[in-house]
Amino acid sequence: MEYILYCDESSQKGPKFSDFFGGCLVSSKDLLEVTNALEVKKAELFMRGEVKWSKVTENYLNKYIELMTLFFTYIKEGKVKVRIMFRNNTDEPSDPNIVSIADDKYFKLYYQFIKNAFGFRHLTDDEPVYIRIYLDQLPDTKTKCAEFKKFLLDMPQTNDFSKSPMRIRKGDIAEVVSHDHVLLQCLDIVLGAMFFRLNLLHKRIPDGQKRRGKRTIAKENSINILASKSMTFSVSVFLAQIQVFIKIFISQMKKSSSSCTMYQRNHAFFEIVVLRYNTENQALSCAF
Repeated sequence: MEYILYCDESSQKGPKFSDFFGGCLVSSKDLLEVTNALEVKKAELFMRGEVKWSKVTENYLNKYIELMTLFFTYIKEGKVKVRIMFRNNTDEPSDPNIVSIADDKYFKLYYQFIKNAFGFRHLTDDEPVYIRIYLDQLPDTKTKCAEFKKFLLDMPQTNDFSKSPMRIRKGDIAEVVSHDHVLLQCLDIVLGAMFFRLNLLHKRIPDGQKRRGKRTIAKENSINILASKSMTFSVSVFLAQIQVFIKIFISQMKKSSSSCTMYQRNHAFFEIVVLRYNTENQALSCAF
């Protein structure tokens, strides 16, 4: 069995939530069906070039809704799985001594997202399960990006995966251009919509203006219309309120053996503890 994991991120700092990471998982046997259908839909809608959240406007609103409705259909059928992780701005390291290494936060969080979001370490297959990881182009130096990909490659050999059949082959981790991958484009729309809605950007009025801009209204309408379709979700996936808690494991860092990899030892304090679903007004169905 083989799966392809498309990953995207936004390290942009929002008023309430920041550091958004997203993943889109599809099996190799479903990949062509899903990507071909989405590309055909784009062609039918005359959506030339790359689609992304930043391009959602009043004129293109209905086209984006139609494309994303098809994307969510594949989520409903179980052929595509999407996970989003983000950080509440109120979650800060409790120990001031670790602030000096905060510049590595981006890769630490990204590593923990890939490690935990799809439950790879809990796989129970009898045969090896191969994961190909396609990362949207990383915004850092070649050296740091290469180091990060090496840690991902070594992930299946860590203690947490000792009972997992997950395998990552050399050469199966690559940076890609989202323009060439329609699933990454759809993921960007989900990621951007969640950043937009959770940070209340739909209420923003430009300086010197009395009303919201047309693009802001169009983006809010796209969220509301997709919410009305609900499908298998209890409410709109765009209104998701996943509370991601980052716990500081200083004691684990001190106890870790010298043979541990750097991402197990020095990055242990960025541990995803809970993905808690708020089921009152804004929620994310487990089906997502």
